[in-house]
Amino acid sequence: MTQRLYSHVEKEAFNYPFAYLADTTDLEEKTVRADFKKKAEFLAAWHRF
Repeated sequence: MTQRLYSHVEKEAFNYPFAYLADTTDLEEKTVRADFKKKAEFLAAWHRF
């Protein structure tokens, strides 16, 4: 996966269902889910509650 596609999936996963992104990018849904999880964990580590 290219860096550009990775960034796109990270950003759009917050706005669209994983299945939709997987279909439009020709990736597996579990790949989209894993990329989203990495980004969410990164953001959670930097966010103070």
